[in-house]
Amino acid sequence: MRTTQFIGLSEKAKEYVEEYGKKGGAPVCPHCGGLLGAGHLIKREWSTTFGMFDEEIPLYEYELRDGRVLRETVQEIVWSSGPCIFTCLAAVDNESVKIGQWTYKEMEKYL
Repeated sequence: MRTTQFIGLSEKAKEYVEEYGKKGGAPVCPHCGGLLGAGHLIKREWSTTFGMFDEEIPLYEYELRDGRVLRETVQEIVWSSGPCIFTCLAAVDNESVKIGQWTYKEMEKYL
């Protein structure tokens, strides 16, 4: 069967935003302003890519604790009974800065 396979971010990219991303949803300490608990990663939809049947696939942006913003962008689309869409993170202020790019060896696991 032919279908779009949205693979998304690599483990490296996920780990990066988990470690450095701004989190919310946890109570805030009244003394220091820090989060009392893990909270959840704050992300917001910023764009859309499309699958082979024009289905919309949201792409997200992540604000880091230091104020920088990273956007999920399509790194590669490889055909394997349909498009396999791999994404990475790009800095908003310098799109040539990429984080968590897939290697071909990593992509092969999904093809």
